Amino acid sequence: MTTPAPVCLVLIALLGLCQIPVMAQQNPEDPALPDLAPREVEIRGRLEIAFPSLQRQPLLGFNPPPRIPELPERRRPYMAPYKQESADLPPSELRRPSPPGIAGGSGYARGYVEAGAGRYLSRRVRARAGVPVGSALYVTGSLDYDGADGFTPFANLPDRTTPYDALEARLGLHHRAELFSIGATADASFDQYNLYGTGQPFRSLFEQNPRREARGGGLGLWFETTEESDVAARVTLNYDHTQVETDVLTTQTLGDSPFERTENRIDLAAESRFPLAMADLDLSGRFTSSGLDTDGLLGSTVRSYSLGAGILLQNKDGYRLHLGGRFLGFEAVGQAVSGGDRTATYVVPTLRLDLYPSPTLNIFLANQPVLETPGLRALYRENPFLVDEPRMQPSLSTVDAMLGVHYFVGPFHLSGRSGYRFFPNYRYFVHATGTSTPIYDRGLTALRYDRARIYYAEGDVALVLAGGLQASAGVSVRRGRLTEEDTDIPYFAPLTGRTSLALAFHDGKGQVQMTGRFESPRYRAFERTAETRVDAYLDVDVMARYRLTPWIGLTAWGENLLGGHLERWDGYPEMPTVFGLGLLIGF
Repeated sequence: MTTPAPVCLVLIALLGLCQIPVMAQQNPEDPALPDLAPREVEIRGRLEIAFPSLQRQPLLGFNPPPRIPELPERRRPYMAPYKQESADLPPSELRRPSPPGIAGGSGYARGYVEAGAGRYLSRRVRARAGVPVGSALYVTGSLDYDGADGFTPFANLPDRTTPYDALEARLGLHHRAELFSIGATADASFDQYNLYGTGQPFRSLFEQNPRREARGGGLGLWFETTEESDVAARVTLNYDHTQVETDVLTTQTLGDSPFERTENRIDLAAESRFPLAMADLDLSGRFTSSGLDTDGLLGSTVRSYSLGAGILLQNKDGYRLHLGGRFLGFEAVGQAVSGGDRTATYVVPTLRLDLYPSPTLNIFLANQPVLETPGLRALYRENPFLVDEPRMQPSLSTVDAMLGVHYFVGPFHLSGRSGYRFFPNYRYFVHATGTSTPIYDRGLTALRYDRARIYYAEGDVALVLAGGLQASAGVSVRRGRLTEEDTDIPYFAPLTGRTSLALAFHDGKGQVQMTGRFESPRYRAFERTAETRVDAYLDVDVMARYRLTPWIGLTAWGENLLGGHLERWDGYPEMPTVFGLGLLIGF
């Protein structure tokens, strides 16, 4: 096989080209090529070092809150009666077992009796008892008695003495069911004391040291739902009878002919809260009716009524808002100062806003007008030296605005608030003169009513320690003004203070409690003179108990420890320092 000539020529040419460089390198006379290898190396760029990621389980309690699903406003939950699959089965023969006697509480009474005596033949008795009857009925009882032979308050009047006796007893029945509780109450009270601060009577047929007696009793019924109920409700109905007699006339002239005032009073109150889809609905109402110096069981001399409604909104982010309104009104027949009638009706808004910027801080804003209608017994306990037939009207406020803050951290609590109150009908006490008391020139107090404006600021601090120490103190600065009289309110102290200290020791066997109360100087009348000025009032009391055994203990008390001249009401100095000892028996 022969190769073509052109192909041979091409092969010879290629072989020649390949050998030309080889021959050139082998020639020692050719010059050396330059060294192009770098002596230094520079690396430009970004260095990244990545470590493997570590993952761990999050701590409990720090997880983000669950997301709240957003639902349309028109969406409503599906409502249908619930029926278990076993509802058609025959009823079981098993019955709920009766609780044992210890669990039911039958036959196990608890309570104590404390009795003692002290200086000026002062005496006191305290008794408390609770007796379970079955598993759902509980009977409670209490008795409080205080008395003394008194002292001689005026050196120039040795015949003036200050004996007194005060007794109050209460009995209660409490029955608890699954969804509600019902109960009944009965109470009785008796007070007697001398009006030793009265001045010289205008005529000789009047007593110079008249004696006053107040007797009262009442019955009550109440109903309230328990925590297991969806609706919170409470209803109370109370009936009270009070009679106050003052022996003003001397027995050698007209015999026993006391000045007397009686009251028959009924009080009905109800409040409830209904849960709604987005808020809670609050409803409340109260009705009182008092008959003064009437023969029947009921009367209509003084009536008051209050109706309220509101919406409560709560947000988990830190606020609580209550908005509503109230209808307030009263009627008082023949109870005006001039002897005429007095009526009033108002519609007022209500507000309560609570903000919680932090877990330890609460800021609140409120407007809560009130209608107060105290009974005859409550008025004479607030001021035992009222005139024989005081004018009785409700005290009504249409504005009671308040702004406050409450800071609490651990055992420490600090609160402050300031506000403004406006009363179209404000009840106050004033020294009775002239036609108010045509018998004595001093020593009695009258009830009056007027428009009033009150500004105030107050603060409280409290400390509660685990070792058994509790302490609190508070102060109030206020200004009260009667608009019609254009003067300050009588017996209204511009500065008041309060304090309390309690200590438990020896594993709780012993307790000591001290209380203090302060009122700055005030005036008994509209005139601001040295004669009408009532000095500052500072009272410090202490009480101590110690249990020698689980059932026997000792008690001690002291009143007016500072020993100063105390006059809460003008012309009536209180007893000097009084100490007493007693015995405590528990069961």
